[in-house]
Amino acid sequence: MKHFLILLITIQILFSCQQKSNLQKDFICEVSNLSNTKKVIDIKKKFSIQTPKHWKTNLYYDNIQTQIYTADTTKQLSETYILDIALNSGELILDDSFKNKVIENLHATKLQNLKFKFDTFKEKPSLWFVSKGKKRDLDYYYFQLFILNSPTDYYEITTKIYGNEHLDTRLCESIAIISKIEFLNNISY
Repeated sequence: MKHFLILLITIQILFSCQQKSNLQKDFICEVSNLSNTKKVIDIKKKFSIQTPKHWKTNLYYDNIQTQIYTADTTKQLSETYILDIALNSGELILDDSFKNKVIENLHATKLQNLKFKFDTFKEKPSLWFVSKGKKRDLDYYYFQLFILNSPTDYYEITTKIYGNEHLDTRLCESIAIISKIEFLNNISY
């Protein structure tokens, strides 16, 4: 009986460590464990992410936002992606009106919305979009994720992917990083 309980607990721990986020399920991504990573904390200490150690990362903040901007600059733009995570001050209402405004803004920048979904991310209301356009003669994919953090602030997370080569791999890798974001000073919505 004792061995059975140990086995059951071990299996539960293994499965809970490898659980997919809703985003990973929606995009049919395997759980990805990046190796040789570093923890990056935004300047205002509101959130952190794990990025590969060799990536170039910039931190930015002002009165209304705190931001981490990161990418693998050792690769060609068509072989990597750019990840931008910002916590913005201000009210955001995730509804059809907001969704339509985002789609309108996408069209204004010559991006075509391919897919969107109202969802939850780490138990917080969210809305994501995937769009496509052209930049510098390359197909360009733009992933946006809006997450309500509190009534007075929200996260806007974007991934920019240039070119079609290994598109799914690059999107899933960025989603793996996003899925492991740690909200510091966490507020339940």
